[in-house]
Amino acid sequence: MRVIKVMQLDAEIAHTQAERQMELIRADLRQRFQLDFVSAAPLIANYRQARPLVVPVLDSTRTREVKRLDYELASAALELQRLKAERKPSFTAFVDTTLFDVDSFSQEYKIVGRLQFRMPLFDGVSNAARQQETRWRSRGIGNDRDNLIRNHQSQTEQVLNQIKRLMGDLEKNTAKIAELDLQVEAAKAREGQVESNPLAMTNLLNDRFQLILAQETLSKEIEMERLRGLFFADALGSTLNLTPGKISC
Repeated sequence: MRVIKVMQLDAEIAHTQAERQMELIRADLRQRFQLDFVSAAPLIANYRQARPLVVPVLDSTRTREVKRLDYELASAALELQRLKAERKPSFTAFVDTTLFDVDSFSQEYKIVGRLQFRMPLFDGVSNAARQQETRWRSRGIGNDRDNLIRNHQSQTEQVLNQIKRLMGDLEKNTAKIAELDLQVEAAKAREGQVESNPLAMTNLLNDRFQLILAQETLSKEIEMERLRGLFFADALGSTLNLTPGKISC
């Protein structure tokens, strides 16, 4: 009886903790998304139906942030070329043509040409300073780009490895539940035939409950990692069929 009371107390504590956790989730839904469980249920159901079982992988050099930095690098390269061109000589040609009265002087016309040459001599090293500034800016953008690529690769690999590990744990836990179910059925079959042992049955049922709880926890963690994977693959919007500018939680 003492063991059963301890187990009952543990169950009550777990129930209280679960209720507190549910209340925190309800409060978070209300504060962040102005939703309750009833309103959120269809959204979760739609996501679970649309989500891919295999997490897509996006090339780390093709993320939106990296593309934006690629455009900035290209702009800086063009700016550097423009600054270099300012220090080179330039030629400008002008041609003016004057035609007289065609009926009276059909053979008379005048063409005036002018060639202009410009050569920058000294600008107070302003151009060189701007070139150096542009090179520094390009170097900084390149470093930011490399960091983004490394971080994206690391996060993607972490998600894939975590999902693989959790799926393995889930498979092992499922096998344990199946094995425990056989033990419970065998214990039920022995009831009445031999000496009854309610404490042993209670322990088996408690162990099964703990395994079921672990099963739900693993499933939730797998879904969270899958959601992270969709985010890193920039596929969450397409999965939920969201369009740019659409208001959603």
